[in-house]
Parts: sequence; C-alpha cells; structure tokens
Amino acid sequence: MYITLVIHAVETLAETSVDRKSISAGEGIVLLLKNKNRATSAQINTLKSAVKNTAFSTLHGTLQDLSTLMAQKTTDMAQCSLISRTESNDFLEKAFKALYTKQCVSNLFTYTLQDTNAEITDTTLKYLTDYIAQGNAEQIINLVKQQKNNTKNLQKISTWVNQLLSSDLLIPNDELLEHMEIDPAITNSIYRKMDNQLNFTSFKSEINSMSLGLMNSANQEDISNNTKYFISYLHQNRDFLQDRFISETLNKTGRFLIMNDFNQEAKELFTYNSLIKGPELDFDSVFYYLLLAITQGDENNVSTLISKYKLVENYRNLPPRLKYWVANQSEKNIEKALQMYQSLISDHPFDFYSIAAITRYQTLKGSESGRHIAQATYLKNAGTTSKKHLAIRSSEHFKRLLVWLKLGNHYFSDQEVKTILKKFGDQEYRSTSGHETVLFHTQYLSKILADNNALIHLFSNLQKIHVLNNGETSPDTLKTFFPLKYTNLVRKNTTSDLYYLILSLMRQESAFQEKAQSSAGAIGLMQIMPKTGGGVQRGVTPRQLLLPATNIKVGTKYLKHLISYYSGNVIYALASYNAGTHRVNRWSKVLDKFKGNPMLIMELIPYDETNNYVKFIYRNLFFYNLLYEKKAELPKTTLDFSTGLLES
Repeated sequence: MYITLVIHAVETLAETSVDRKSISAGEGIVLLLKNKNRATSAQINTLKSAVKNTAFSTLHGTLQDLSTLMAQKTTDMAQCSLISRTESNDFLEKAFKALYTKQCVSNLFTYTLQDTNAEITDTTLKYLTDYIAQGNAEQIINLVKQQKNNTKNLQKISTWVNQLLSSDLLIPNDELLEHMEIDPAITNSIYRKMDNQLNFTSFKSEINSMSLGLMNSANQEDISNNTKYFISYLHQNRDFLQDRFISETLNKTGRFLIMNDFNQEAKELFTYNSLIKGPELDFDSVFYYLLLAITQGDENNVSTLISKYKLVENYRNLPPRLKYWVANQSEKNIEKALQMYQSLISDHPFDFYSIAAITRYQTLKGSESGRHIAQATYLKNAGTTSKKHLAIRSSEHFKRLLVWLKLGNHYFSDQEVKTILKKFGDQEYRSTSGHETVLFHTQYLSKILADNNALIHLFSNLQKIHVLNNGETSPDTLKTFFPLKYTNLVRKNTTSDLYYLILSLMRQESAFQEKAQSSAGAIGLMQIMPKTGGGVQRGVTPRQLLLPATNIKVGTKYLKHLISYYSGNVIYALASYNAGTHRVNRWSKVLDKFKGNPMLIMELIPYDETNNYVKFIYRNLFFYNLLYEKKAELPKTTLDFSTGLLES
C-alpha cells in the first residue's frame, strides 16, 4: 500500500502544472503515513489533494524520507525484507524498495554496533555484506573494535572479513588487520593481496605517466629512448597486463609510435596488448596489427592478417572499425567490398564508420549510389499511427518521465528512459502490441525528450531507438536527434558553409545545454575554456560565456581561426579545438605524410578523446546535411573525405 501511495502521488503530480521554481519542501506523503497504517480510497484522495496543494523538494527525497520513516526502529531483517523481496518491473517500486532495504540494513548495522552482547548470526552477516557493498567498508573497523571483547563474535567477523577480501568487496588495510585475530596463514594471504593491489595500482599509474611522457617527447631521439624504457618496463611487469585501462594506454601509445615511424616498437606494444584478454580487447589487438600493416603499405601482411584471423568469414561479428578497414582493404574485388560496406551500414547505421562506408560506396560505384543508399537507410517513411495509440501518453512510465524532467532529476529521468526502452524491446510486448504501436511509442518518447530539452538522454539512445523501430525511424523523429538549435545566432556569426559544422560541434560539446560546464572548466554551448575565450575576445568573462550569444560568437570565431590556421583542414582544426593547438602542431608534422588518406589521419590521432571527438562531429555533419540539405536558409556543407577539407 505504501508503494501504491507513492505511485498515486507521482501520477497526480504528473497531471498538475509543476513550476521548477515553486518546488519546495512539501511532505504530504510522509505526514500521511505517520498517521495512517493502511491506505484507503479516502486516504489516497487526501494524498492527491495534498500533492496538488503542496509541492515536493524532489520525489527522490520523498522516497528517502518514506523509507527512513518505515525502517526507523527496525532491527529485524525479516520485517525489513517484507517489501524489498517482492518482485516488480516497475522502476519507481524498485527505487523505493532499494532505499527501504538500504535504510533497514543501516539500522541493523547501527544496532549491532550498540549491542556488544547480541550474537552475530550468519543471517546478520549476510545483510551486513549488502551494507558493505553499498560503500560503507570503513564501518567494518568500528564493528571490529566494538566486538573485540566478544571472542565468539570476533571469530565470526574475522571469517566474514576474509570472505569479503577474497571476493574483492573489501580492500585490506593495516588498521583493520591490527584489530582482528586471524589465523596466521590468512593474515599472510591478506598481506600478499595488499602488496599485489599496491603493485598493480602503482603499475597502472606508472604506465600512464610513461605513456604521456613518451607522447610529449621533444624529438625523435627522446621518443626512441622513452620507448625503450617503456617496453622494458612492460616486459618486467607483464604479469600485470590485465586491465582495459592498460590496453587503451598501450593502444594510444602504439598509435603515436606508428605516427612517428617507430613501427617495430608499435608492433611490440600491440603484442603485449594481445596478452590482455577479453572479446572487445581481442578485436582491438587484431585492428592495430592491421592498421600497422596498412600504414606501412604492406599488402601481403594485410592479406595474411585478414586470412589468419578469418576476418572475411566472421565479418558480421566484427566491430564497425574493423569492418570498415577489412572492406577498405578488399576493394580490389569491388563487388565484394560493396557488399561489406552495405553490411556495415545496415548493422551499424549511426556509427561514424558507416558514414565513411557510404563515402567509399559512392566512390566505388559512382553516380548517385551513395546518396541512394543513405536515403534508403535513413529516410524511410515510418508510416502513420492511428489515434488509438494516443492513449500511451497517459501511461505511468511517460507520466513519471515528465515528472522527473520537470523536477530536473537527471538520474531518475535516465532510469525511466531505460525502463521504457527495455519494455519496448521485450519480445512478448512487441508481439502483442505490434510494430505500429512500438513505432509510435519511440516517436513519442523522442518528442518528450526533445520538447523538454533532455537532449543528452535522447542522443545517447539513438541507436537503440532505431533498432526498436526495425530501422524505420522517420525523418521527423531523426531530426529530434540532430536538431536545429540557435541557428539565428550561428547565421549571425559565420558564413553559410560553416552552419552545419557549428551545429555538429555544439551537439557534441554540450548537447545544446547552455549552462554546461566540464570538469576541466570548459563553459557553455561550445565548451570554451575561459583562457581561450579571453584570447579570442578580450575581456570576456566566464559568466558571459554562459550566454548563448557570447558563447557562439566566441566559439565560432575561434573555430574559424583554427580552420584558417590549418589551411582549411577540418580534421586538424577540430582536433585542435579539443586537444589544443600545441599538440596538433606536433601531430600534424608527422601525420601530413598520410594527407592522401584522411581516414588514416583520424585513426592515428593519439588521444582517445580527440580521436573519437573528430569522428563524432563528422558523423553529426553527415546527418545535418542529409536531413536539412533542402532548406534554403541553411546552405549545404559537405566533407570531402579524400582531402579532409570542407566544400560548399
């Protein structure tokens, strides 16, 4: 009944007009529950009235208050788990149950600390394990200290703590061990685990530091010396090659070495990287072996690698990046390459490599083939939906999503979107509801998120929504993912050939959030660092950069400067916008040898963030062209992949 009350409250709130500024500290639910043990229809009506007349701080806060109230004096876990163990697919119910259980376990832990004579049972330890897993590991020391005179309890706690250490739920430390009477063999095992943990952490830190130092080397001699030291350190510590972070560090360092013609050394790094196992990591190793052979122009080795790893036979199972380069290196057989590119575009329609594949398809087949395959893939008519589907607008999921959005609760908004999409992906639901209904649901979800400027939630689910639509996302729905925002300000500050590029950059930088601020200090729509802003427009302040007009003026002027500085090369200009001119100046000196193949230049950008950043903006630029090219007020802008330059 408590949950029924909460859901009624949320649904009622969804039906009311919620002004973000008017939301204060209303306590309708909690006040009602303090005085009522059961929920009747009359009480629910009372609650509805209370919700309409009393605003809430946030529903999340209300749920926390509610769970605290219900678990205040509870130390009996059987009573605690009465609600929490019932199953539900409803997100709000799950949230309440999780909060309630957490409060119960917290109370149980406090009670155990206070009563040193109470026997600690296996059941108690089971629930305390959940408490530790919720981020309360530091409390174990207090528990051990409190029970130090209870030999029976302390022995149980010691065994329990060792289990936590073995399952990595707890990181060992000296203070904890000092207060525990543990078997010497167990103690030695724990100390060895501590040493290994410290050594592994130290290794990761050192590898990252050495990689950054290598990539900042002043000249070829420094690169050579730093690389020898780096590889020697890897060899000595190869037992620690077991982490994705280390794999990514080796990959970006290897790209830097290829860029600077240290090919043999790069191959050694990729060999060490192949020792780090995992499905995606295995594909990474194969890709970098292939990339190295391509940059060296070694066609025989390329063919050997494709054959050795059965890349053609397993083509449909490869990640998009590897698919693109296998197709690219198979272009001597044009029909075979065209089939591969078509498969890539069909399987990963919104990936950057599919956009690159469309460009290659056009080059190989000629005429308007690239345009035709793009229109067939992205501009299908999704059909119309009947009025009966309008009833979905009153469903509990959408009503709650509107509440979270109005309250500005990003976490709950994101969870509600995930719940909705999971429901739409359920095969039983799809078979009983029909494709037309699912199509309408996804269109309506996209519209809600777009209308409430929840573009981060929208953009992150582009591929998932398209798959749920069976590839029939309508052009109008697709436009919500690539919206025209602030075009008057963009038009005012630049020439027509840069309209779509500026929009593509803003979409990537801030998802069109005016007040966006990064952890590094970048500000506003175009994510401008205050120092950069001051260099572009003297006297501009961080507060002024939060204003769309100022931010777009400064950001556009800066991007135009970078494009001019790099003689129209957009790859370098975008990389510089993200990573800084000083870095790109160093990179461009050695990347210029690949000028005839801009795809290789993009692949070899050493920094992962910058590497992906440039590709995402090109992807965005493609869709802005495709969706809006007929609008006269926003002239066409295209990217020539053969040169990396803009053409109007």
